[in-house]
Amino acid sequence: MIAAAVAAVALATVAAGCGGDEQASAQLQALQDDPIAVYTPPGAELVDTDEQSEGETTLGKPQQARFSRLFEVDEADAEQALAATVAAARAAGWTIEGEPQAGVGGIAAIGDRQVDGGRAQLGISLLTDPRVVREGVTPPALKIQLEHLGA
Repeated sequence: MIAAAVAAVALATVAAGCGGDEQASAQLQALQDDPIAVYTPPGAELVDTDEQSEGETTLGKPQQARFSRLFEVDEADAEQALAATVAAARAAGWTIEGEPQAGVGGIAAIGDRQVDGGRAQLGISLLTDPRVVREGVTPPALKIQLEHLGA
């Protein structure tokens, strides 16, 4: 399950990010209001933010809101940045499943919690493989990704 989470984050990172609606939806606002959504890991530099409101795909399939931030971190501080981010998430009320585990392209931790309007899932990934970060980002990179799961 952790490997699948890292692969999903990696795929989302490689794909061109499409910004969400100009106005934040209720689900997106619930994610953005979470303390982990504004957290910056120690020694990290924010290089990308991506958001998407809930709605429907072009094929009419329901789509939940998501919000992510991508940081470049120094190689020497990468694991410490991951550990600090996991600790910050736990302090903010996220239930993290076990300890971060290695997967495709890096190390990841996943968790969940109740937010306004339903449950949300959190992925914290330390991306070490250059093939799983977008062009222009030098690994290691730390990604914090939140997804609203609906009511």
